Amino acid sequence: MDALSSLIEFVLESVGRRKERETRMDPITRVPSLRFQTPSAGWQTASMDLVTIGERWYLLAPGSADRRWVHALRSGASCELVFSSGTHRIAAREVDDRDKPPVLREYAKRGAHGTRGWRRLGDSELRWIGREIAVFEVERP
Repeated sequence: MDALSSLIEFVLESVGRRKERETRMDPITRVPSLRFQTPSAGWQTASMDLVTIGERWYLLAPGSADRRWVHALRSGASCELVFSSGTHRIAAREVDDRDKPPVLREYAKRGAHGTRGWRRLGDSELRWIGREIAVFEVERP
């Protein structure tokens, strides 16, 4: 019975740590979806990467990402972040290319796909890369 109790305690602690991570937001998190509304097509969903730096949240759209949500945010459409813990209506502003290097460096630190070697790059190289990556700072819900 002692081994069973230990196993149950381990599982409960693991679930608790996972819930704590979800609410705290790890520095890079795959958002299950962003819901956005367009006049022509109604509500749509897409996935993207969410990077946190301190208390700031950033949505990233690498070159190969689904860009419909980028157009929706640029046009001021209604948008919602959908997490397992709930849905949050958001507004976001696009980050200027000059301000992208710290966000891209954090994105690379977390091992995002296709960012190998970015950590060694200077700000000017990251600005050049950032021209192809849409970055939005989320106004927190």
